[in-house]
Amino acid sequence: TSGGVRMKRAPSLRNREEVKTVRFLSPEWKKQMGMSDPVKLKEGMIVPPGRCDGPLDILIETVDFLNNADFSKRRIGEHGSMFRTNIGARPTIVIHGPEANEFVMQTEEKKFEWKRGWPPTFPELLGTEGLIFTDGEKHEILRRLLLPAFKGPALEFYFEKIRDITDKYLARWEGYYQGSEIQFLQESKRLTFEVAAALMLGYNSSKPGAEEEINDLSEKFGVLADGLISPFAMTIGDFPGSPWRNVLNARDSLLQHIEDTIVERLGNDDDEIDIVVNRHHADAAATTGGGSAAAGAAVAGSGSAEPASSSSSSSSPSSSSENDPFYNTAAYGRDLLGLMMASRDDEGLGFSVEQLTAQILPLMFGGHETTSVLLCTAIMAVSTYPEIMEKALEEQRRLVAENGGDNAVTMDQLENMPYMEAVLYEAMRLYPPASYSFRYITEDTKFKNYDLPAGYWVWVSIVEGHLDPSVFKNPNKFDPERFLDGRDEREASRFAFIPFGAGPRKCIGAALSLMEAKTVMASLLRRCSWDTVPGQDLSYTPLPSGHPKDGFKVTNFKVLA
Repeated sequence: TSGGVRMKRAPSLRNREEVKTVRFLSPEWKKQMGMSDPVKLKEGMIVPPGRCDGPLDILIETVDFLNNADFSKRRIGEHGSMFRTNIGARPTIVIHGPEANEFVMQTEEKKFEWKRGWPPTFPELLGTEGLIFTDGEKHEILRRLLLPAFKGPALEFYFEKIRDITDKYLARWEGYYQGSEIQFLQESKRLTFEVAAALMLGYNSSKPGAEEEINDLSEKFGVLADGLISPFAMTIGDFPGSPWRNVLNARDSLLQHIEDTIVERLGNDDDEIDIVVNRHHADAAATTGGGSAAAGAAVAGSGSAEPASSSSSSSSPSSSSENDPFYNTAAYGRDLLGLMMASRDDEGLGFSVEQLTAQILPLMFGGHETTSVLLCTAIMAVSTYPEIMEKALEEQRRLVAENGGDNAVTMDQLENMPYMEAVLYEAMRLYPPASYSFRYITEDTKFKNYDLPAGYWVWVSIVEGHLDPSVFKNPNKFDPERFLDGRDEREASRFAFIPFGAGPRKCIGAALSLMEAKTVMASLLRRCSWDTVPGQDLSYTPLPSGHPKDGFKVTNFKVLA
């Protein structure tokens, strides 16, 4: 291929050393688990009160955090709005509220490292080269490169796929369950995973064996998600039959599937492939000093990633969209992977197979996990409060009437659902998909009257911030109208409501998540009926993503039209 560089197929993604079982709390164990010894405070430093220093503190705090959703609430009651703790031998300061959000996520964000802030299972399982776990310039470059896949023209293209997959699942819930009990959290995860696979990898449910394939991948993603909140499984180690080996095997199968998809699109020639979109990672690394070489070069010189030229799309984008990078990916597929494969700089430098794989896995996790819990909590809310259900239904009836009685959701209608949007916002306020935002403190700093020493971790408690009575009136009440014009309580501070984060790290897929949630919710309300199973425990459970404890169960699900 003209301009291409021949290289051997990327090496196996299973090349990993077994994690040896080491003595609990030994130096080797702490290094393996990303832990820290006690931080020696500089003279005169004043840190928040709390339990932090001894082995007993570590055990008590870690067990309490993993097992009790009200961990932060109780600690705030004991120590005040800022407190110290120690989760998994990581000395941590927990803060919350609009000022704290702005301080950590915007004004002083360069003093807080994102990658080292996460629990050790996350980078271990999802890698450290993807957008989610990079910092600084490298993150800015990757974000700029990927952004076209998460805005305007791309969202327009995704919409019909989301609606088609939604229709498929509505029929499944009626036909497969035939009125029996459905756990909505589980089913929303299946739905949103299929959407993520379609939008990021071009998954096509009509091809032979597709249903078995998506079920297998979804099951493996479930194992991966459980592994992310299983530090003790990681502690035991990687050996045949161990829980951690099962998690790693699931992760490796997912990575291999992504790699195989990339290789299939590039085209095979025995054991070699034509790499049209990249030079070898090792050759390119020098360009950015060992960072994400492809991503670094993608914005070199011009300041933006330019897609490779390709044939015209078979669809008909608006004239304002024709120059968008997303519409120039037909050679590799009109999806996130296609965009990344087509992106390169003036010198022809793009992503290697390994780099593409490293980006896709964490984006697929983030792309479906948070949306699935948003759907679950939103449908739980309208089902629980009859007055909210009636207002949401009335909005949908109006839109259907304006569309001549056609109950199919349209892209234009999504922009005209203020009450539905308010329901989704309120669901994320009371059930934030991410309970905390994690950072590692790299430079001594101060917040309010306390020092935040380098070497500590800082956790921003999103769930407690969303219950701040100084911002949200009657904060424990589910009240969508707090987000409507004339009363919008977010106006007190743009950092008060942060379900998708804030600042440079705000979730790149926020608009896509809301579009997907609106499409599914509108389809459910227009076309379906169901009954809520009584006696459920719907209390907030923060891990792995905030959700009602029993997952919200319904029965007698019917598609009416």
